[in-house]
Amino acid sequence: MKSTSLLSFIRELVIVIIGILIALFINKCNEDANNQKFIQTVLRTIQTEIEQSRVDLDSIIPKHTKLLELVQEQIEIDSVSILEIAEEAGGVQGRDGDALVELDHAHRHV
Repeated sequence: MKSTSLLSFIRELVIVIIGILIALFINKCNEDANNQKFIQTVLRTIQTEIEQSRVDLDSIIPKHTKLLELVQEQIEIDSVSILEIAEEAGGVQGRDGDALVELDHAHRHV
C-alpha cells in the first residue's frame, strides 16, 4: 500500500510540475509577444519623429542657408546690421520652429 501511495504521489507531483512548467512557458511567450509589440510601437514612433524632423529641416535649412549667404555677402560692409540681414533673409527661426524674429518691410516683430 505504501508503494502505491508513493507512486501515486510521485505521479501527481510530476503532473503538477509539468503544469507549472507549461504555465511558465506560456507566460514567457506572452511576455515576449508584449515586448515585441512595445518594440514595434517604439520603432514606429521613432520613424515618425525622424520623418517629421526631416520635414522641419527641409523648411529650416533653406532659410538658414540664405541667411548664411547674406551674412557672407555683407561681412565686409560695416554699415549693415544683423537686423537688416535677418530682415533680408525673411526672419530667424528658433529650435521649436517658431520664428524668433519675423520681419516684413512694414512691421518688425521681435
